[in-house]
Amino acid sequence: MRRRNTLILIILLLSLKLEAQWTNIDVPSGNFDYLMNIFEIEPNKWWATTLYDIYQSPDSGNSWKNINSLISEISDPYSHIGYNGKFYSENGIYYATTKYGLYYSDDEAATWKSFSLLEGKEIHFFYKSGTNIFVQASGNSLFTSNDNGLTWSFYVLNYQIGVDFYAANDIIYCSGNYNPENKVKIYKSTDFGKNFNFMADINFSSPSGSGYNTIYANGNKLFIYDYDEIFYSSNSGANWENISNMVPYNQIYAFIQFENRLLISTNLGLHTSNDNGVSWTVLHLEGLNVPIRNFHVLSNQLYGTCNNKGLIKIDLQNNLATEKNKGIRSTQRIENFLEIDSKLFIKSIRGWYSSTDEGRNWVKENTILDGKGIFTSGNQFFHVVASNNGWATYYLYNKQSQNWDSINTLISYYDWKIVCDKNEIWMYQNSVSPHLLYSPNLGKTWQEFDPLAGVFPIKNLYYFGGKLYNFHTNGIFISADKGKTMTFQTPQSEFYADDYTRYQFLNFNNKDYIFADYYSFNWYENSQRAILQVSEDYGKNWKLINSFPTLNLVSPPIIPFNNELYIATIGKRADFPWDYVTLLKTSDIGNTWNHVDNNISIDANMKFFVKHNEKLYYVSTDNTLWVNSTDFISDTNNSKKQNEIIIFPNPSNGIFTITVPEGINVAKIEIFDITGKYVYSTSAFKSSDIIQLNLSAYKKGIYFVKMISGDKSWISKAIIN
Repeated sequence: MRRRNTLILIILLLSLKLEAQWTNIDVPSGNFDYLMNIFEIEPNKWWATTLYDIYQSPDSGNSWKNINSLISEISDPYSHIGYNGKFYSENGIYYATTKYGLYYSDDEAATWKSFSLLEGKEIHFFYKSGTNIFVQASGNSLFTSNDNGLTWSFYVLNYQIGVDFYAANDIIYCSGNYNPENKVKIYKSTDFGKNFNFMADINFSSPSGSGYNTIYANGNKLFIYDYDEIFYSSNSGANWENISNMVPYNQIYAFIQFENRLLISTNLGLHTSNDNGVSWTVLHLEGLNVPIRNFHVLSNQLYGTCNNKGLIKIDLQNNLATEKNKGIRSTQRIENFLEIDSKLFIKSIRGWYSSTDEGRNWVKENTILDGKGIFTSGNQFFHVVASNNGWATYYLYNKQSQNWDSINTLISYYDWKIVCDKNEIWMYQNSVSPHLLYSPNLGKTWQEFDPLAGVFPIKNLYYFGGKLYNFHTNGIFISADKGKTMTFQTPQSEFYADDYTRYQFLNFNNKDYIFADYYSFNWYENSQRAILQVSEDYGKNWKLINSFPTLNLVSPPIIPFNNELYIATIGKRADFPWDYVTLLKTSDIGNTWNHVDNNISIDANMKFFVKHNEKLYYVSTDNTLWVNSTDFISDTNNSKKQNEIIIFPNPSNGIFTITVPEGINVAKIEIFDITGKYVYSTSAFKSSDIIQLNLSAYKKGIYFVKMISGDKSWISKAIIN
């Protein structure tokens, strides 16, 4: 019987017509620049937040597991819960502060509920003691409750008062902004925020540009510090003493009192004091060579968070610093993604990486400097490195040596744009100057032209078919002599252009086209559309090929692929919490458009859209790289193959079986309808390799099945007939 069932399963799998789906590619992740906060939810049970992710440790930081799926109800790819959010726990109740309100969970984060009065408000400070809750929200709004949040009182605090809050032993301290005399007023509340009473003025000699300061309290000892000064009070704020001159520094990062000693982290190292700041000694910790940005006390042990190091355990007895990041994937932020000379290049916060095997392996590109980025023109690639004073150096990619060679230019500012064709380069200052620089030999020698006689600036310049095209709002200037002169061409049909219009010259099926896209906003309907136009005669005549109810067309607007033209649109819907992505294709230059049938992630829109080796790649706004291939192998993390997740029979009457490859442990499944509206979720399945899914109660149609495993997710389509 088992053999017969296995045979039936094999026949079903072989007969199933699979479509190309999008597969996640592992890319080099960033350092720990965005390890935000560490919280002790329960004894020895910690939570850590990075910019985009939440991690949980059951063993005091010895191991970590991504638990993004636990907070999916209170976060989305744009809330950055690690940046704005903090977590607390009391008597088995979890609390989470976010950009969109205060949430709580009474079932260990399985489900979250919001306090309705605080919905939509960015929470800046939260303090709970017993049944009392104090919250500071955006707009200097204060909320207090004495019954665990069942009822609330609302106050508005004077802006000059509420800059920084700190709470200890049911006393809430508040510091104000700087007044013209550089004085900071200190207030405290003993009735849980209903009233704030003035304590003292602190005379800062040189307040920081931000105007913010930090209060720290330990019993009747109070400290307040800013960018470069620190004050101390031993009598609950009645008197204050400036102890800044005791420590050699010019920037304070973090401060704490631990085990009857003060510790301060500065740009010049770590210092400690046993006499309330009267004298300080330098503290050298073996294994620590970067500043501590924040101190944390977890399970009665001192920890710190650092750039490039993450979480550090501080052993003051033995002067040791030990990393406690096992299992925490460094924050990933993709800032650029493109193809250069048959290689893929990606820019993360760790730098530039390249891949020659479609993204399976990545190599650090040490020759690329940290600058304004890489861009392409013609068949050449350029890199601009700008200094703080606005000067810049321009580099050209040498395809033979695969290095970047500096270009000798007549200008040194970073805001000049480049147009290139083979060995010819044109440079211009967009919409500012009428002057045009021209080099016939990749920057070795230059000529300066004034093709518009100083009347109009050069803007939106393109080179195509042996001519330069200079787009203006009322027409096109065209040059056939390398930019020495330009002739105005008035479009014979309706044409719209501004500084934000994008143009794309494309040869498709042996015919030249110019595409232009821009936004049109209807103030009466409060709606925005992306308009796409095309010209088949080099800009003389234009026609509208579509108007998309969308926020954006992903750059580049059009990608030729498999004898069709592809575009990616980004839009919003009132019943859908995120921006959504729609892929469209046309084979007749926009007369008809068809939806691309795919499993593209519906909860993250696109940042970059690239074609490489007859595959499509995109980077989503949650900084994930995807490729439209079902058999893609990524070797970055232990060479693990990401095989297909298969749903069968498909279509069905609503009863589906999901087979999951070895090594993928599905923790949660979410269902969305064809519009992207959330329908249903479940985590109640016995096995993670064969999952039974019952959607028979839902109406016929197309649904998206999102399977979540740790910090990864897959989207597949399920059809109920």
